[in-house]
Amino acid sequence: MALDELVIPRTEASYAPEVIQWSDHGSVLVIGNTDLIILDPKKPSAKQVTSLSQLLKVSKLRQLLQLQNNYLESAISLDDDQSVQSVAEITVTKAFWSPGGVTKDAGCLIVVLTNTMQAFVIVQDSDWSIVEDLSQVLKRRFEVNFDNFVKHTVLEKLRIRSFAWSEVIPQENGFTIPLGCFCAIGTGSHEVLVYHYKSTFEEEVSVTIEGLAEGDYPKDIKWSPWVSKGGKFWSSQLQIISSQNCCVLKELSYSQGKLEVSASQVTLLVPSRTLVSASSWLENENTLFLSIVKTNALIVYVIDTKFELKSYEIPLDTYRAITNVSVSHSLGLNIVLSNSSGNLIFAHLIDEKLTKSTFDYQKGQLDFLPISGLANELVGLQKKHGSGYRIAGMTTNPAKNLLAFHYTKTSDDSLLSQHNTWRLDFSFRVVPLSENDWSHELLNTKAYPCTRYSPLFKIQQLEILKGSGVFGNLIMDKLQGFDDRIEIPKQTSESLSRKLQSFLFQSDVLAKLQLKNVFNGDSTSPQFIETKKKILSVIAQMVVSSCVPDQLTHPADLMIYNSMVMVLKPGSVNNAKVSLEEPEFELTEKFGFNGFDVDVAISDEGHEWVRCAYTLLPLMTPQILQCTFCESKMTAAAEAGYILESIRKALVLCPYCGSSFSRKGL
Repeated sequence: MALDELVIPRTEASYAPEVIQWSDHGSVLVIGNTDLIILDPKKPSAKQVTSLSQLLKVSKLRQLLQLQNNYLESAISLDDDQSVQSVAEITVTKAFWSPGGVTKDAGCLIVVLTNTMQAFVIVQDSDWSIVEDLSQVLKRRFEVNFDNFVKHTVLEKLRIRSFAWSEVIPQENGFTIPLGCFCAIGTGSHEVLVYHYKSTFEEEVSVTIEGLAEGDYPKDIKWSPWVSKGGKFWSSQLQIISSQNCCVLKELSYSQGKLEVSASQVTLLVPSRTLVSASSWLENENTLFLSIVKTNALIVYVIDTKFELKSYEIPLDTYRAITNVSVSHSLGLNIVLSNSSGNLIFAHLIDEKLTKSTFDYQKGQLDFLPISGLANELVGLQKKHGSGYRIAGMTTNPAKNLLAFHYTKTSDDSLLSQHNTWRLDFSFRVVPLSENDWSHELLNTKAYPCTRYSPLFKIQQLEILKGSGVFGNLIMDKLQGFDDRIEIPKQTSESLSRKLQSFLFQSDVLAKLQLKNVFNGDSTSPQFIETKKKILSVIAQMVVSSCVPDQLTHPADLMIYNSMVMVLKPGSVNNAKVSLEEPEFELTEKFGFNGFDVDVAISDEGHEWVRCAYTLLPLMTPQILQCTFCESKMTAAAEAGYILESIRKALVLCPYCGSSFSRKGL
């Protein structure tokens, strides 16, 4: 039995293709007819989770977009046949999550495409805000001046029709946060522009689509996962679907910080009236799978480790457009197809044989559906609502082990008028893709690095699986028994910040300790505190082994160094005194190390100060950074020495749980 559904009230669903996406941080975006809805993950307050409402909170971003200008209105053209002035309000047509780890706090970005053919970049800080208008980026790139008449061909280069993020760029030269990624922007021309994103958008290459007819343009772009070509060479495929249903592949190669586009082009589908409605990529063991749905057919393309292309096709026995393609890999390639007309199709590719089974979820008629959890949910909905419900969207989570869908209920069985019969709310549900115990997957820290997947994403998975009866406390049992001995790497010439960041977020043992804290949840529990001390001792060892005390001159550095020595060897620093100043309040306090406590520092003046959880400095400034999960505090004081700056630069994420920081005031 799955967790109780989450109802999103007063929101009309959209039945367009691919209106739901799940991020690496556990947030789910859903495109409505007039709204952009974000289901943000939250930490459950109760020990027993029974409903998705305990794991997700609802935000609506409609007002955020309404405040944006339609800058194309100011363009004057004598030969353009499109009018964007007629758009009454800005609505979202497509939305895309970036991979996790690409923002300055290792988070995710959203890019939304609108009916004004603009693209806005949205980020969440304390609240959601728009930080970039990609349409303006293109305007600067093509040096367009709206004070003059603008030709139709130039305007088409500014109209954004499609977009895609790449996965995180493979790490070649050590470990860095934030992670970088690429994005592809398709406009009204025959060109796709590729930008590198790392804090800002910087143009890399342009991809020209060969053989398109006049007026044709890339209506959809999908970027495949990276696959290794050996050594430091990586390859990815850019799938481009045109407005006339042509489908091509362009290979992109990455090595030593450089991205290159293959001169050749692979044409999968030639232009036709056969609608290409949805598609999805999947990588498994360096093999790429591309699933494409066109009118009444599913085609699966396989690019193997030798980069040879094979294709498999099967008829779907329906001419109603499939709008959702969800893929996973377990004993072969598994594909779930759905639409709002009652069709649910499961396809399976194994041993070069593509088969399918069907399910009419409105009638409850089951051919065969291997995902029993999904079948049980849909049969239950059919018994409850009859034929009066429609699946609007369906997607897998980034780990490909959970399947989410949202549906609407109707007041009658009529299919004649969606807008008159659909209620202005919809419901969101999640089911596991497998009933097997795959708790070992969550313990695979290489597959679930904290630099990409947030603690709330991992809790979300655990609670949904527990609520579905897949497994109980197997995760915590396994986390109690692993070997947690930590071997500090040998001294290198790398900077302290580089060494800290690389080890704290790449060590398998530390990753398991962080995961243990995440699933423990309570940062005040003895188990959490004990694990926290173990990780702090790692920071202390790396700081002490990397610094020469006689060369430290900044008071903050002296305070940090001596405190770290006390963590490793209690009582070894007895007579030292350090004076610290807080200029904003004209405050000077002197600290010794007798009776050392990792949580509080008592000055010679008799004042008790809470310590920074990462540097052990007294928090004498009201400006702090706080972990968004375990709520550990870090100083954000402007004045800093070498050690303090190195630790702050390294700790983009909390080393105790892997979560990001937010700026707070004491």
